[in-house]
Amino acid sequence: MIDKWFKEDLKLIFDQHSIAVFVDESGDAEFLLKCVENLYTIHRTSSELDELYIKYLIEKASPSQKKFIIYTRSN
Repeated sequence: MIDKWFKEDLKLIFDQHSIAVFVDESGDAEFLLKCVENLYTIHRTSSELDELYIKYLIEKASPSQKKFIIYTRSN
């Protein structure tokens, strides 16, 4: 059931934005990425600096119809 809620939440985000940041401080929710890995491009980061760099690269590449998830364990 949680995977369904996760997908619904992502859909709401992606209705307005092309990038969603998934903050998972404990690492316990990483399993949720498996249910969307075929739908979205997932980037894993390990720090706020990495997260900003990935956002920069995505936005620099050019606007597209692709949707991106940035998964981070930093808070």
